[in-house]
Amino acid sequence: MMSKRKKIAACIVFLSVFFIASCEWDGNFRRFDSDLWGVWVSNVQGPYAGTLTIEFDRITITGFPARSTPPWEPNVQPFRNIPRNVPMRGYSENGRIFIEVAGAPQGGIPFRLAPLAGNWGSQEWLLSFEFGGSLEHMQRQE
Repeated sequence: MMSKRKKIAACIVFLSVFFIASCEWDGNFRRFDSDLWGVWVSNVQGPYAGTLTIEFDRITITGFPARSTPPWEPNVQPFRNIPRNVPMRGYSENGRIFIEVAGAPQGGIPFRLAPLAGNWGSQEWLLSFEFGGSLEHMQRQE
């Protein structure tokens, strides 16, 4: 017969396993840095204006319309070949954003996060990307 301690321990183990299974935990601890969480909009309305919504481990890209770009300049269009208006898994690591398309992380997109206009005391930040030699700046929407 099981002692009271063993019954309690077995109950805790059972509840832990049930909790992990119910949360659909997949063991993936990759996520976006918390400084990137939020809604980012293009700072300047240009030909590739758009919005990024970044959450814990999801990113949604809206805008950044597809434009015809010469084949010798494939990286000019921001977030080229990444679906729009669909939350996708992603993460940031070592100054790069990785977005999973069809379960495979796409090559890291380098980014830089800096205070707006050098105002270090401000809560306003710029998220910058470089696509084909052109800098794209985004500002967090409050």
